Amino acid sequence: LELIRKHDFSAIISDISMPDMDGIALLQAVRDIDVTMPVVRATGAPSIDSAADAVELGALNYLRKPVAPEQLVRAVETAVERRHEASEAVVETQRTQQRLATLRGDFQVALDQLHMAYQPIVDVSTQQVFGYEALLRTNHAPMRNPLAFIEASETLDAIWTLGRSVRRRIATDSLQSPHGAQLFVNLHPRDLFDEELVNPRSPLSRIARHVILEVT
Repeated sequence: LELIRKHDFSAIISDISMPDMDGIALLQAVRDIDVTMPVVRATGAPSIDSAADAVELGALNYLRKPVAPEQLVRAVETAVERRHEASEAVVETQRTQQRLATLRGDFQVALDQLHMAYQPIVDVSTQQVFGYEALLRTNHAPMRNPLAFIEASETLDAIWTLGRSVRRRIATDSLQSPHGAQLFVNLHPRDLFDEELVNPRSPLSRIARHVILEVT
C-alpha cells in the first residue's frame, strides 16, 4: 500500500488468502487510494462471498488457482490495457475541463463587451426605413463571429444568459431609436422556453408593440 501511494502501477495481482490483511481488505485499501487501479484476484479457495466482495469493489478478474500461465498473461494484459484506457480517459477529461474553463472565460468577456448592430430594413415601395434588425456583436476577438458566440452559449448551457443580455441591451438602445421604428429581435429556439421572455416586467415588454421576434 505504501508503494502504491508513492508510485504508479499498471495493475495489481493479489491472492485473497494472505496473512495480516486478506485480498479483499487490500482491494478496499487500494480503492481508497486509486479508484481506477485494475486489480486481479486469485484464490485457491473460491467462494460466493469472496467473489461477490471482489465484484463489489471493482476487481477486474477473479482467478481460481492453479492458474495456467496463458490465463494469467491474458489477465495481466487486459488489466494493463484497462489502466491505459482509464489514464487516457482521465487526460481527455482534464483537457475537456480545461477547454470548457477557457470557453467560459471567453464567453464571460464577450458578454461583458456585448453590443448590438442595427441593420436598417427598408420598404422598397416607399424607400423609407421600416425597422431595424438587431445583430449580435462583441469586441472580444474569439467570439467576434456571432455564430461562435452562440455556439459557446449552447456548449455552456447559457442560451438564456445570452438571450437575456441581448434583450436588455436592445431595450436600452431602443431609447435612442427613431419613434415608431420596428425592432426585429432574433431568438434561439430555446429562448422560447425562458419565462423571462414573456414576463410583463421583462426589458422588451415596455416596447412590445415595436418588437418583432424572429426564431433563428
